[in-house]
Amino acid sequence: MMSSLVFPKSTWDFHVPNAVLMQASGSRNYAFLCGKTGLIVYFYYLWSRRNNPMYKRYADRYVEEMADNLFSEMPLGFDRGITGVGWAVDHLIKHGFIEADANEVLADIDDRVREIFCSSSELPVSDLLSVTAYCVQRLQGQPEREGLRSLLAAAFVRLLPFADVVAETAPPDSFDVLWPFPWMLYCLGKGVELGVEEPLLRESLGRYRPRTEELLSGTVEPCVGRMLYLLASEIYPGLPCPGFSEADLPADISVHHGAGGVLLLMKIWGKGKIGPSEYASVATYIREFIPEYPYYLGLSVMEGRIALLDGTLGPALALEL
Repeated sequence: MMSSLVFPKSTWDFHVPNAVLMQASGSRNYAFLCGKTGLIVYFYYLWSRRNNPMYKRYADRYVEEMADNLFSEMPLGFDRGITGVGWAVDHLIKHGFIEADANEVLADIDDRVREIFCSSSELPVSDLLSVTAYCVQRLQGQPEREGLRSLLAAAFVRLLPFADVVAETAPPDSFDVLWPFPWMLYCLGKGVELGVEEPLLRESLGRYRPRTEELLSGTVEPCVGRMLYLLASEIYPGLPCPGFSEADLPADISVHHGAGGVLLLMKIWGKGKIGPSEYASVATYIREFIPEYPYYLGLSVMEGRIALLDGTLGPALALEL
């Protein structure tokens, strides 16, 4: 089914512009959603879908570059900081793109995340969510790692006093993939699965189901509702699925505020919930914005938008998943 949602192999193999590689080679920004780590993830997935070793060579080269750079100056946040980089590397290792021991490779990042977390008593909610997302990813498949479990528990304890404010804050007027409420629910649910602070997290999740159902009853913009449904239905069985059509898509293809983010969420969390026609309609919508897709990808990089979040790499990755 998904093979019909990507460009012909020849289009990519012969026309991905050299500008992508030239501009990326000059970048020292290794953030996940806003820098070079996102490009690494993109090239690995492009390699796996196109079966072209050229893309793997590009990704491997950037991984080697990344290994030679220190992350001591990076902030904590997922989009621009060290938790996003660590999450992406762990993801690539667990999916077989990088052959390495994640605990060995990420030991310094684990320590740095813990150091920043413990040295500041006033982290913003976005950073607390970033730490929980990182720890949840690292604990998948190895839930017994005590250092990461204790860090995750501490992050939840510091996050929960802000949880009511996050839940009651008005949802965005238009799609925003960084809206905190659905991600908070998702992280709390993963914490319950891992058995970390389970009674406390279950109580919180029980309190936020009525708010979730209220928002899904038609009080939010359709793409905002679709995001909430996809993430919250992982936790709350039987949630009503909000109506959605191509006409509801924003006039933007980025992951941050546009159709790229909608498609990415649908691809990752939509199995069993989203029909093939919905995937196809969103993918077609994205392509209508970029009829010369490889050229546009190169242009976005030349303009300094080598980013999964706000650049063209985000919808490109969504189409490849």
